[in-house]
Amino acid sequence: MVVTIIVLLILAGVAISLSIGNNGIFKRTGDAADAYRSSEVKEMLELTISEAKIEQYNDNGRKVDYDNVIGYNGILQEKVPEIENWIGSDILLCHNYYFQVMSNLKIKQVDFNANYKSVKEMKSDGANLKENDIVSTLAYYEGGSKSGGGIYKITSDINDLVEDEGKAIKIDNTDLYAILETNNNSLNVMQYGAYGDGKTDDTIRLQKVFDMFYKNGGGTVYFPSGTYITRIQENTGYSSTKACLTILGGNINL
Repeated sequence: MVVTIIVLLILAGVAISLSIGNNGIFKRTGDAADAYRSSEVKEMLELTISEAKIEQYNDNGRKVDYDNVIGYNGILQEKVPEIENWIGSDILLCHNYYFQVMSNLKIKQVDFNANYKSVKEMKSDGANLKENDIVSTLAYYEGGSKSGGGIYKITSDINDLVEDEGKAIKIDNTDLYAILETNNNSLNVMQYGAYGDGKTDDTIRLQKVFDMFYKNGGGTVYFPSGTYITRIQENTGYSSTKACLTILGGNINL
């Protein structure tokens, strides 16, 4: 009887392992369902782009150039409410899957080495990050606006960039940095930690954005919908004139 019970327990353990282990039936079933679901979302996005091309979509009288991705974030956001966020200008988050809209307007699913809820969580994960990893953040602050999410390349060489908690972010207790990936040299101010909540002083965060673009040849700065609070800066380092924000150079677009 004892032997029989032991054998039954062993068999039960094997059955449970086959069901719920790392390669168990439930895990494999879940992975298959996940892959099927992601393909459905991908097809939905591709169909939306096809429909927009057929309709010759007009945005306030401005015809969109269908030969590239510029402008498609607005079209897809309008036609697919399930899109939670655009990261950069060509990566989107929809139903918890990341997709890239390629230059030929094809859709490709994107997988990252790691996905973080916030920049703070990414910074604290130095033990698991290595050179050339590509990672993502859902938002700049955990629970914050998803417009602050981004894609980062992990590297020990930041070239001419300055550690500024936006474009170049130091990973805690390592010699690594997370470099924010940009498309068409554009980013939004929430990727630099701006709140835009009508309550928080965003002066320093916004100034860092303009400083980075000035030092690196210019680009496009996007302000997600919100109210941005600024204040007079006594010592900007640029001139004796007091100002809330100083934008140097003529090649920065707002």
